[in-house]
Amino acid sequence: TKLCEYLQIDNLKFVVKRSHKQDEIMSFIQYLPSTLEQFLLCATLLQVPLTEMLLRRLNAIMIYLYTSIPIFVSSKYYLPCPPIYSSILNTYDDDKYDIACKYETHVRLIYYRTIHIFIQLLSASRIQLSCLKWYLDYLTMTNNRRKQTTNETNDSFYSIKVLLKSLRFHKLPNIPDRILVYFRDFCIILFLLDTRDRLSLALRTYIRNKTEQKNLSDQISWKIISYATILTSFRCLISDEMELLRVVLNIFFDFPPSEQLMRALATLIIARQHHDNNADDNAEVKFIVDKLKAKWAQINPTFIQLYEGFLESIILQDVQGDIVQHYMDDM
Repeated sequence: TKLCEYLQIDNLKFVVKRSHKQDEIMSFIQYLPSTLEQFLLCATLLQVPLTEMLLRRLNAIMIYLYTSIPIFVSSKYYLPCPPIYSSILNTYDDDKYDIACKYETHVRLIYYRTIHIFIQLLSASRIQLSCLKWYLDYLTMTNNRRKQTTNETNDSFYSIKVLLKSLRFHKLPNIPDRILVYFRDFCIILFLLDTRDRLSLALRTYIRNKTEQKNLSDQISWKIISYATILTSFRCLISDEMELLRVVLNIFFDFPPSEQLMRALATLIIARQHHDNNADDNAEVKFIVDKLKAKWAQINPTFIQLYEGFLESIILQDVQGDIVQHYMDDM
């Protein structure tokens, strides 16, 4: 309890209310390792699973923060910017008096602080290499399964394999499975934060090109669809899912029907079907999809059959349920 108070993670509801300054956070992080090592030593002597409890609490904070931010970064907040987890934190915005910008900066400071506590905790526990190696193995196996099902020849995981090779001679201790799960979820949250930034930047480019009546790049539109599909897979963490769906579904109208487009729409729709109980949202999504299908039917009815075939054949894992269930008690 005392350590949670010192780290200011004792109460989730008060996390967002606390104000932080970047220089104060930097100073706090500088002296954090020695404090953590002392507490962890005491926890080891008393046989208390302190690391597990803290990692769980830190993840709960990051999930809570993600549910409290808009799905799109404020248009006046400067993008692109360094990732929240990097050593350089972006606190610049185009309008420092804009409420949305101030809130975005505030949340990013809290994320920055929380992420570095998580990293320092792994380091003080001497388990960062074990967690990293396990997660890289996990990603590599997942990528290999994907390549087998898609017959993909491009090795996009080459850099990960090189990093794994450098770790193969390290004697890594065995650690509890629960800690590995917490590390995996931590990486997922960082990935979602990065995807949110990328989606917002791509959407800004799309809107700017459309406003200035420039030729729209298919690449930008496909990026938006791809990022939106990823985020929709974690729809229980999104504060305004329908705003995201309205944007991305309307982008489908820009494309002529194709097999790739049918698969993309089916994947997006299936990604949001888990734990789907909102009748109003379902009706609005159905209305937009029906308009798309009516447009495509006038061009070639076989595309509708192709879309419906993908709906039946595409299987997506319920990724959101797995990540949330560990932290619901803390939220």
